Amino acid sequence: SPLGLTVPYLALTPLVAAIAALFFGYGLSLWGWSGILILTLGTIWLHPHDPRHGLMTPILRLKDEPGSGLMVIVALAWGFTAILDQSAVQHIPPALHALILAVGMFSAGVLGFYQANRKEKDTYPSVLSPWVLGTGAMMAIAMVAQFEAFMRIDVAVVEAVKRIIGTTSAVISTNS
Repeated sequence: SPLGLTVPYLALTPLVAAIAALFFGYGLSLWGWSGILILTLGTIWLHPHDPRHGLMTPILRLKDEPGSGLMVIVALAWGFTAILDQSAVQHIPPALHALILAVGMFSAGVLGFYQANRKEKDTYPSVLSPWVLGTGAMMAIAMVAQFEAFMRIDVAVVEAVKRIIGTTSAVISTNS
C-alpha cells in the first residue's frame, strides 16, 4: 500500500489515546480536544477523495488498501499502550521503563528474527553490529524522551505532535 494512503491513519493514535485516557482518569483541555479534532479531520482530508464517496472515501479505502487497515490497528495499539506507558512512568522512572521495554523488544526481535530465518543460508548482520546497537540506542533515547514528555504533557498531545511530524513526512515524500 502506498505510504501516502496508509500513514495518515496513524494520526488516529492521539484520538485513541485521548479516549483511553478518560478510562484512566486523565483528561484533556478544550484546546487539546480541538487539536485532536483538527488532526483527525486532517487525516480524512489527506486522502484523495473519490467523488462517488466524498468524505467516506477514507473509510471505504480500508477495504481496498490492506495496509490502511493494518495502520488503523497500529493506531489503536499505539494509542492504548501510550496511556499504559503514562501510567507506568507515574510509578517507576522513565529511564527504567524504557530499559525494560527495550530489553523486551530487543529479545523478542532477535528471537523472532532468528526463528524466521534459521533455515536460510544467507548471512545477516550480527546483533552486536554497530548498526543494530546504534539503532537500539536511538530507540532507547527516543523512548526515554517520550516517557519524560508523558510526565509533563498529556499523552494525546505528545502523540499528536509525533503523528503530525510522521504524516507530514509521508505526504512530502509521496508528493516528491
